Amino acid sequence: MAFGSTVRRLALNVCLGGLFGIIQNREIFKDPTILTGVMYSYYAFCLITMVVRTYCLYIIRERNDQTELILKGKKHGLKPMQEKKMTVRQYDFDKNMWQSKIFLLVFVVSYLLYYYYKDPVVAVIATLILLYFLVSDPIFAIHVAGSQAKGDLARPFGAASPFSSNANIVTIEKKA
Repeated sequence: MAFGSTVRRLALNVCLGGLFGIIQNREIFKDPTILTGVMYSYYAFCLITMVVRTYCLYIIRERNDQTELILKGKKHGLKPMQEKKMTVRQYDFDKNMWQSKIFLLVFVVSYLLYYYYKDPVVAVIATLILLYFLVSDPIFAIHVAGSQAKGDLARPFGAASPFSSNANIVTIEKKA
């Protein structure tokens, strides 16, 4: 199953539609049965996200892709003509760890907001945000869903247009 840009855009639309629906119907969350289900769903999805992130790390380590990337440009925190060399394995590992940090931030902030305000809508919104982050993540699409690293999933992810002044120039070299 390939997770292309269409699936990721669909996930964004579903999550945004869910958020608007939640904002319009906040009263349904006062029912204790729904509250329990919402919190179980929140905890379950947080656990699933954590397991998927760990599985991605395992797959990255097992594949051990030593293809070398040469990254250039501001997109990677470099000066305009500065180069940075890294392997695909290290690049994927760094991106997965960044997404793991975002997951932990969303989890902690949403749990603290729920604990402070006792409003389950925060947990539902956090669940939808985590769902969107998971489905739209290129690491998930490549390593778990089995998509090819081509097109919008080509490394570096989210590269600038080749016609812009901040374009990323990437050279991929195969090691013999």
